[in-house]
Amino acid sequence: MNAVNDSEASELEEITKGQTTNELKNNLITKQYDKYLSKVELFAQGLILLIAGYDTTGSVLQFAIYMLAMNPEVQAKLREEINYVLGEEEQISYEHLKRMEYLQAVVQETLRMYPPAPGSNRECNSNLNINGINLREGDLVFIPIYSIQHNEEFYPEPEKFKPERFIREGKTSLDPLTFLAFGLGQRNCIGMRFAEFQMHIVIALIVRRFNFKPGPNSPSLPLEFESIMLLRPKEKLVVLAEDIL
Repeated sequence: MNAVNDSEASELEEITKGQTTNELKNNLITKQYDKYLSKVELFAQGLILLIAGYDTTGSVLQFAIYMLAMNPEVQAKLREEINYVLGEEEQISYEHLKRMEYLQAVVQETLRMYPPAPGSNRECNSNLNINGINLREGDLVFIPIYSIQHNEEFYPEPEKFKPERFIREGKTSLDPLTFLAFGLGQRNCIGMRFAEFQMHIVIALIVRRFNFKPGPNSPSLPLEFESIMLLRPKEKLVVLAEDIL
């Protein structure tokens, strides 16, 4: 909180002088002084932006690279697609990424197996009955995202890394209500598209350049986890990267 107070005082001075360039922090602080956000709320918003916009993406990327190292046939297929789409071009554009269907499937399958948030909470805003279960307005409901996405009824052989689940034919057979890595509905993750873009471009760049293999003392599959807010492996995920360019 002290860091927030110091930053707030400095930013407020810049705002009054018209010198600030940090639009996000500017808007949050301005809202506070317009009586919309308290200091605690300001701190909470800053914390959630840090966790939701940084740690979650990093978590998915570490699992994606590890699963590619553990599944060399998937890694080879992905690299083949990346090289085919890019050809001799060095820069990756949004148009390139849209054509990389297998890359998108690799990210989706990683999110299915290792959702950054293994669970989510929601508050009922009205009384309702779901399959004989009565819920009242104000009740808190826990959604077990990890368990749903590892349910054999929805995903056969859930512990196997199979990006093909999310390729056209396989994808049409999936119930969209069983993939909850970004949530669903009006309150789903507002940064979903940006996070997907980040993950796609990072994976495309590094898989094009490096071949990944399991490192010494790497944990075997299936992985074990520890989690407070984010899904984390109990043991370090070690991979070896071989430059292939």
